[in-house]
Amino acid sequence: MYIRTYTDNYGKVVIISDKDLFGKKFEQDDMVIEINEFFKGDEIDDINIKDLEDAYLLYAVGENTINRLKDINIIKEEDIKKIKNIPYTFLMFL
Repeated sequence: MYIRTYTDNYGKVVIISDKDLFGKKFEQDDMVIEINEFFKGDEIDDINIKDLEDAYLLYAVGENTINRLKDINIIKEEDIKKIKNIPYTFLMFL
């Protein structure tokens, strides 16, 4: 997996994606997800809950990433969307 964090005007943003999706583009109807340099950050083997501390926004893409976030109770099934059978989530924590 890749994890990227940055801070914008509102706080910490965390982006996590499956490594094998890097460089791919998925389109369905009017939806497009392109796993490009925006998603590339540090390579990780597992998601550490500390990586998500203080985040107000989470953007995650890929089967492994989504399953791990479910396993550690960060997301629920209803938080997951799919494009071309690729699961993703875009959550704002308030």
